[in-house]
Amino acid sequence: MIRISQFKINVFLIIGSIALLLFTLESVTIAQNIHRVGNFDFYTIQTIQNHISPFNTSLMISATQLGSPVIMVLFSVLLQLLLLKNKKYELAIWSLATFVIGAVIINPFLKILIARPRPMFHRIVHESGFSYPSGHVIAATLFYGMLAIMAIFYFKKIYTQITVIFIAGILVTLVMVSRIYLGVHYPSDVIAGVLLGTAIDFFSAGIFAVNSAALHRFFQRYTDSKNGDQEHQESHHHLNT
Repeated sequence: MIRISQFKINVFLIIGSIALLLFTLESVTIAQNIHRVGNFDFYTIQTIQNHISPFNTSLMISATQLGSPVIMVLFSVLLQLLLLKNKKYELAIWSLATFVIGAVIINPFLKILIARPRPMFHRIVHESGFSYPSGHVIAATLFYGMLAIMAIFYFKKIYTQITVIFIAGILVTLVMVSRIYLGVHYPSDVIAGVLLGTAIDFFSAGIFAVNSAALHRFFQRYTDSKNGDQEHQESHHHLNT
């Protein structure tokens, strides 16, 4: 059973609140003029795309797959199977619900709501749909962020937690840079993706930590009941034979 201190739960909720506030402020600004390209977006795209080369393009196409729908679904399924195999049922429910709510429900809704067109600068790959927020970055932040949070839940050594968080951060950053490099997102799109993904991850982690004991008891009762039924059937079978 996961035991998280109230201090860590508070930290999770504070981080989630800050990320959500920043995302909301950015979204209101973007929604007021979806066709405006700010100086930050323009110069960041220019700076990153100044380094376009065949090698970098190949690298960025590979990096962007770290947040692609196919890879994210595959990784999520593998994670669920691993958690279920190790009887971490509450973690499986939490991670699946968090990813589905964030990547499958909230992100498409916000894309349609804000309806920001994709950049018209140098486009290296084709992408359809709206630009804000970046779906690849949200998915990457949700998934790799959950792995980092699980490290905080389960690893006691601080350097192990930091290592996992650092690797997760690198993977998300690679997806962010790749989306800008490939010309399919504004920098403000990918920043919004990180903020929204972070908000969802940390809010859900805080809620999960508060209710983890109740979830653990529920699944423990279910497992005990299932095992009891199985033992009853086996004893009944032995009596009949």
